[in-house]
Amino acid sequence: MKKALVLSTLLLLFGTLFARSEFNEATIKGELRKPGVKLVAIDFYMTGCEPCDAAIPVWKQLKEEYGDALKLIVVAPQRDDGSCSVKGWHPDKMICDNEQEIAEIWGVQDFPQAFLYSWHNNEPLVKLGHVKDVKKAIKKYFKTIPRVALDADEDSEDLLPMVEEALITNSKIEVVADEGDREQLMNLKKESHKLKYDDNSRCELGKEISANSILKITKQKNTLSLKLSSAEKSCTMAAATKVMSRDNSKLKTEVAGAVYDLLSQMFGDITTPGDKVKTAGAAKDYDKFQDNQACAQARIDSTIESWEEYLDSFPTKGICIDEAKTNIKNMKNKPSNWSKKAPEKMTHKAAEKYCKNLVEDGHDDWRLPNISDYREIAINCPKIEPKGECPIKKSWRSVFSWSADKCVCKAGAHSGLGDSDVLWTSSGVPMTWGQHKWAFYSSEGVSTAAKELSLSVRCIRDEKK
Repeated sequence: MKKALVLSTLLLLFGTLFARSEFNEATIKGELRKPGVKLVAIDFYMTGCEPCDAAIPVWKQLKEEYGDALKLIVVAPQRDDGSCSVKGWHPDKMICDNEQEIAEIWGVQDFPQAFLYSWHNNEPLVKLGHVKDVKKAIKKYFKTIPRVALDADEDSEDLLPMVEEALITNSKIEVVADEGDREQLMNLKKESHKLKYDDNSRCELGKEISANSILKITKQKNTLSLKLSSAEKSCTMAAATKVMSRDNSKLKTEVAGAVYDLLSQMFGDITTPGDKVKTAGAAKDYDKFQDNQACAQARIDSTIESWEEYLDSFPTKGICIDEAKTNIKNMKNKPSNWSKKAPEKMTHKAAEKYCKNLVEDGHDDWRLPNISDYREIAINCPKIEPKGECPIKKSWRSVFSWSADKCVCKAGAHSGLGDSDVLWTSSGVPMTWGQHKWAFYSSEGVSTAAKELSLSVRCIRDEKK
């Protein structure tokens, strides 16, 4: 009997310590990144507090109305028996606050007090408020919840149902199904272009996501590209690419992975009061989601500055550390016969014109590189280097024997110029009636691209011998 009592006491003690230690920004981020969860509310409750008890029916009503879209965490003082439950109330998570340590860290001096976080905002929607403030903020949030219309070219329409299903499963943004609403968003997109917004600029994330968005789906051979843009400002909110296998049984899973990669770039980088009390010299806990987001952003920007910023944020542990170091080195040692990357993406026709008219470093004899030029500067992938098994060369004319497996590398840094995106070449793809060109995928290898797509551009000069 004594052993059982001691064991139960130890389990209770360790359970309480675990609950308290896990309640930080990671706890809230973890909840917000679960499929279906849009909001996390934290209520600081005190036993014997009449306003606290009066708020319980309102919390129950909010949970009934919004279901799993709203996660409720209650922080309550620990009783003498080690418990902190509230009779008749079953929130999603109860955190036992021993001697009100958490309340003190969070600045709670009166009870009840509430906080509200959303999945894509850095700052809380409610801070040190009451349940009525949370209710009001939630109502406002769902009035402006991000809506997205799906847009795919003819070659990518078969992926539309899979992308839509993945978005619905994650349930972070609302997919517009009504044709009238969809047409309204597309018209809004057209109007935004009249304001001359830069379609390749990045929206400022972490504060507010556009309530009206367009998700462009593009499939180029074995590569899926997703680009989410604000219909109101025509700036890019997130972009993701995925090299797909030839196994159709994996297609749905691969599309779902690309959608999650896209959404993960939009997750808010929240900081809780508990994080602010860490000492200045303490290293910030590694966050895989932040790492993925920072790496994706650096690949999109593809500049020395963006990679250096990534290394500043993740100096010792990060998925893109080697890639960042390689790209910085290559960018600083760029061959003189290659131009800087064009400041914006463009169609193939515009790319040819850009290089023809380019004047840089006192030279005006630039041209669009062919596929062999890019293979000369390929690194970390023997397949596409000059003597590699990939058959695609400047004048190659046998498209029927092309195998993507021979021209696609393991994801990584494969451009000797330090690029991390897709760049045009002048080399045509046989038997496509002039509608496709070979493109250099800096992180994946070589594949085709429809000429009307907007890709990055570098130019090259033929060195004088």
